[in-house]
Amino acid sequence: VYFKLNDGWQAVSGRAQEVSGKAGYYTGGLFKYVNDDSTGVLLASADEDSWTTRPVFTKVEVSQDATSTQLKTPAVSNIVVSCFIHQAKDGDGQAIEAATIEAAAIAALVPTGNP
Repeated sequence: VYFKLNDGWQAVSGRAQEVSGKAGYYTGGLFKYVNDDSTGVLLASADEDSWTTRPVFTKVEVSQDATSTQLKTPAVSNIVVSCFIHQAKDGDGQAIEAATIEAAAIAALVPTGNP
């Protein structure tokens, strides 16, 4: 069971399980939003909400040789999508490095010992 990332999303380096021989297809991992200017920043304001209309993926695919037994395992019976939101600038208005934000997301979302 796997999915293809939609436009506007990319895998966090070393933190996604890509399907062998299928570039852009994953069985899981940590992914980040990348907007049109490649910053991944959603600008917030006091007057309006801010969100992306781009889902991480829109369909799940199953290998042609998958068996019914494999599809009954807990690993493929649930798809969990979690979100981590981090401010883009510090208290002084300076941009926070992408690596710092990714490290915070990894610490918050990736169980110890997992890729």
